[in-house]
Amino acid sequence: MSIFEKTIREMLREDAQRAWCWLRETPSRWLRKTTARLFYLAVAALVFGGLGLFGWQVLHFLMKGTWEAVSVIDALRWATDGNAWTVYPQSWIGIWRILDALPASATGVVLGIIGVVVVGTIGGHERSR
Repeated sequence: MSIFEKTIREMLREDAQRAWCWLRETPSRWLRKTTARLFYLAVAALVFGGLGLFGWQVLHFLMKGTWEAVSVIDALRWATDGNAWTVYPQSWIGIWRILDALPASATGVVLGIIGVVVVGTIGGHERSR
């Protein structure tokens, strides 16, 4: 066997080992990336939903002259098609009152910004490993 054939066999063995390692790592890497992308999508929906709601409130104010206040409870009532807890809370009344006092547009933007900070912190921590 020539030195050339030995070199080729060693290269093929190394390539096979690298391919096996890549196949072994890919599912977890894919899952991490997909989870991060879904989280970014949820964060973007919160931010743009809050900004869109605020834009609608401003437009409504400019057209009608009255401010249409939309609380988190109002948004939940719309999103859940009038869930019983959002209409007539029987328990967790304190939480309901807090959510009823919070403006939905500002809450969406603030939660989105917090989500960006959390993802950035976790992503920076993952990259430093």
